[in-house]
Amino acid sequence: MLWTYGFLLLLIFSAPAPLVLSSATYRLLTLGHFFVFLMSVIIFVLLGRSLAKRHRRFVLPTFLVGLVTAFSGALVYQYLLRLPIAQAAFMSQLHGVPREAAMTMLHLHVTANIVLISLMGGVFYGILGVFAAWWGGRIVRRHPTEEITGDPST
Repeated sequence: MLWTYGFLLLLIFSAPAPLVLSSATYRLLTLGHFFVFLMSVIIFVLLGRSLAKRHRRFVLPTFLVGLVTAFSGALVYQYLLRLPIAQAAFMSQLHGVPREAAMTMLHLHVTANIVLISLMGGVFYGILGVFAAWWGGRIVRRHPTEEITGDPST
């Protein structure tokens, strides 16, 4: 079950990455990341409900699923961002910036930036996953007499 949710989240986290390959879609990247956030919250809530139905703990599994999938999705995004076609799309978004300056900005400390961005995204989505799974796993129980009579005073 965790593998299924993890795979689905990896697809969601990687979904905006192809937007960097074209100058026409590059400007939609922020909107794509917003939808990733919304969809991931929904998936984490569903994961929390699924774990609650099975009476399983949710903190460590959802944190790890969020951490690993967001880290991996950020790696995919960073890889695509470094492709020549994505670099050309990146350059088209920076009006008035010299090509050398933009390329230096993109390639400065590549490894450190990739690891840092991936770790920050992974930890953020790990924490978000725990909170959303807790929210989705909450079980609201009714008092047994309310279900039978509809009035708890009788």
